[in-house]
Amino acid sequence: MCILVSALSSCSAPKAEGPVPDRLQRSVVALAQTPSEVTEAEFIATRSCLLRAGFDIPYGSDFAHNPTSSIAGVPGLFASASAARVSGYGTTIRESDDPISAFGKHLDSADSTRFAIALHGASDARQVSVTLMRGGTVSRSAEGCAAEGTTAVYGSVETALRLENFANEIYAQLEPSAIARVLKRDLPSYRSCMATSGYVLGPEETNASKQARERFGVYRDPGDPPKPAEAVMAETDAKCQHESGMTSDTNSLFFRTAGHWVIAHEGQIIAWRDDLSTAQKQAKNIIDNG
Repeated sequence: MCILVSALSSCSAPKAEGPVPDRLQRSVVALAQTPSEVTEAEFIATRSCLLRAGFDIPYGSDFAHNPTSSIAGVPGLFASASAARVSGYGTTIRESDDPISAFGKHLDSADSTRFAIALHGASDARQVSVTLMRGGTVSRSAEGCAAEGTTAVYGSVETALRLENFANEIYAQLEPSAIARVLKRDLPSYRSCMATSGYVLGPEETNASKQARERFGVYRDPGDPPKPAEAVMAETDAKCQHESGMTSDTNSLFFRTAGHWVIAHEGQIIAWRDDLSTAQKQAKNIIDNG
């Protein structure tokens, strides 16, 4: 998940009182995005339930790759060179609904109502709510095929809600002005690296996403691999980000500024990382047998 730095101007966090242990850092990084296999398995289980209800959803292909970002959620930063090569740029992907939503849009009124009930339960369906670390609650239906698919992967709707909202918990701790300073400091080195490889960025560009769209167009559907030339550009981009320190510096900044919050919630974070590992194992079983 990504969120614009400028949208975080009201967020702040206390300074860390000490270094965040490596294991805890790895847990936070792992929880920052939902793994693609978890998303795919949830779809498979939900689709199977809907099929029993009389709705045959075409199998989607938009689960293959995750969005790319640093833990700080800065747009345009890749998690790694290998991930960049596989996923390419989001700016070359056509916007589209997920397969289940797309299917529902083409139903007539009667079938649409029946589909909505099959997916989320009736209007009086039982709801599951969780309280977030920063306050506030999020809720979701505990009935219907969506809940069944979620439970098949995560073990419960409650666990899914906590894990899926963890990235927003992270973003609430960020100091956007500090992140902007780090990126500004690293930008000249990044630009130089990209130019050396033949990718000259415009004066207002802080990443190569716009240039990728201009070079290759918007030509692929979610899940489709990038063209070889785009894959090379994205891989080069990620390497330049790494060499310039953009990704590591923003991640380090997060743990320096939000370390106090991370350490204060260590028990929950480690437990949720274990929950995610369990969900990933279950997802693999669903995909292998689906």
